[in-house]
Amino acid sequence: MARLSLDNVTKSFANFDAVKDVSIDVGDGEFLAVLG
Repeated sequence: MARLSLDNVTKSFANFDAVKDVSIDVGDGEFLAVLG
């Protein structure tokens, strides 16, 4: 079972989609770093 779940995340700057429809599941004991 995921401890953290993100579904269909989108981040845009003006007319530019930096991230589009990203889904992430982070389970118990896992570590995730998102750099950008």
